[in-house]
Amino acid sequence: MALSESDKITEKDIGADLKRTIQGQIGGRVSSMKSAFQEGDFLTALESATDLEKDLAGLPEAPEAGKVLAELKANKNSQPVISAQKKIRAILEQKLGKRREYEKASSDLKEIAADLKGTYAAKEAETALTTITKRKEATR
Repeated sequence: MALSESDKITEKDIGADLKRTIQGQIGGRVSSMKSAFQEGDFLTALESATDLEKDLAGLPEAPEAGKVLAELKANKNSQPVISAQKKIRAILEQKLGKRREYEKASSDLKEIAADLKGTYAAKEAETALTTITKRKEATR
């Protein structure tokens, strides 16, 4: 795998540019994971950290994923946000057709936004509410 092999690449083998590119991609993924966590986008941080923990095994950046996973586990507010984010994404994936389906989805999203006010999940719920409202209007 390119990630685990990048430290073994020498400048003689392939060149410094390719090595920097691979290491830059690794750094970018780690940075994105940390940003998601800091913004309160706990589901994205969890998914990224889980993937990176596997992908970066044996590399110097690997402990960063473990740190984020540990912080998520220790943060008592992360689990309700993660659960809400999963519910929001599930609602957005639904093919809403009937009026009552839209009403139920809208009600669920409004409830999430109210219950988790001030969190990333609340913002995500408000955005999702706008999205499904536009979808509903487009089907009229």
